[in-house]
Amino acid sequence: MKNLIPFNNFVVLGPIVLAVLGIIDESFLGFALVSTMVTGFVQVVFAGCYVFYNPKDRNIYHYFTGVALFFGLWYCGISILYLFWMPAVLAAYFTYILYNQSNAHRHES
Repeated sequence: MKNLIPFNNFVVLGPIVLAVLGIIDESFLGFALVSTMVTGFVQVVFAGCYVFYNPKDRNIYHYFTGVALFFGLWYCGISILYLFWMPAVLAAYFTYILYNQSNAHRHES
């Protein structure tokens, strides 16, 4: 799982870097929005892999609950203005899960 950390960092930092570049050239803001969706997709795929290797970790199930809640609220018509913070929180939480698992394995060996 620790092999996922560098790629996860790249995927999470991509939208942030593109948004900052959007200050210089507004066309980067569109790329930042698209890369945010890519980040969510990649993290959900990684989380599926994570569950396969660590089925007893409760944190990953909390993450999936948050993902389901986000899409459920969005589907029910809750304004995206109320939901804009959830993808960032979910990305940070999944990153925390990866780092926490990596540190747990480091201390076991």
